[in-house]
Amino acid sequence: QDFFRLFPEYKNNKLFLTGESYAGIYIPTLAVLVMQDPSMNLQGLAVGNGLSSYEQNDNSLVYFAYYHGLLGNRLWSSLQTHCCSQNKCNFYDNKDPECVTNLQEVARIVGNSGLNIYNLYAPCAGGVPSHFRTLLWSRIWATSSLACHSSGRGIRHCCAQGIKYAWTPPAPTQQLLPPTSTTRTCGRPSTSQSSCRNGTCA
Repeated sequence: QDFFRLFPEYKNNKLFLTGESYAGIYIPTLAVLVMQDPSMNLQGLAVGNGLSSYEQNDNSLVYFAYYHGLLGNRLWSSLQTHCCSQNKCNFYDNKDPECVTNLQEVARIVGNSGLNIYNLYAPCAGGVPSHFRTLLWSRIWATSSLACHSSGRGIRHCCAQGIKYAWTPPAPTQQLLPPTSTTRTCGRPSTSQSSCRNGTCA
């Protein structure tokens, strides 16, 4: 509504909501709200490569990684032993310590070894420094999605997920958490406005 207030010349146009990746969460949510106002003339929505469930995302990604040759037979066998039972595997929130250890290794291979997860067969320039590696599997995709799609700075497209962005904490927390002065995208120094997509860092 604020958009159409600022740009009234578009008010009578057909409205389509589109997005990719985490848009699988916020585009349908936004559509429900928009549909409550018929004057906005919503005609449809489209989501490319959308994330709609963290559980399905994590579970399917492990299979994808194995069948695309990213995981060796030893690791895959251990995953089956410790993460699966009764012909069903839980790679999302499994509590088995051995399973968690195996999933940490999967997370390292998929998210922090220099692969471009948006284009598997293209290299992520420079790889990813080891000190950006995150070992918490269940949250790695959530935190990376928030980092790559944080509000207020525009949508960022990251090829490897082991990244962090420069930020200035609110005044009350500055004494506890000093601001980060530099950041790296795909293993190369950059400003907070830089982005990386398809193996090319800008």
